Amino acid sequence: MKTFLGYNRPVLTTMLKGKCKKELMFEIEVARLQGTDAFGMQIDLLPTVERNRADLKDLFDAMGDKPAYITNYTRGNISEKAQSDEELVDEMYMALECGATL
Repeated sequence: MKTFLGYNRPVLTTMLKGKCKKELMFEIEVARLQGTDAFGMQIDLLPTVERNRADLKDLFDAMGDKPAYITNYTRGNISEKAQSDEELVDEMYMALECGATL
């Protein structure tokens, strides 16, 4: 089960910094090979076109049984339209449905 609870030591969490699915998939693979316990990811760093169910599911599936803490708060990057609070919350719920731990 994906959870941050139950560790008897600090949780080794890899903070993903990739700005597209391809970069994130590579970072996830390397981190898993190096023994990470969990992941942290800012989904707002992804291009809007990659913030969809299929791509998020692929990313969380690649994390296997490791929990994933996510944030979504920058309201889009400079090159994209700013997002409303409702849009940000909708993306968080979608990520949760796709495998984020929250």
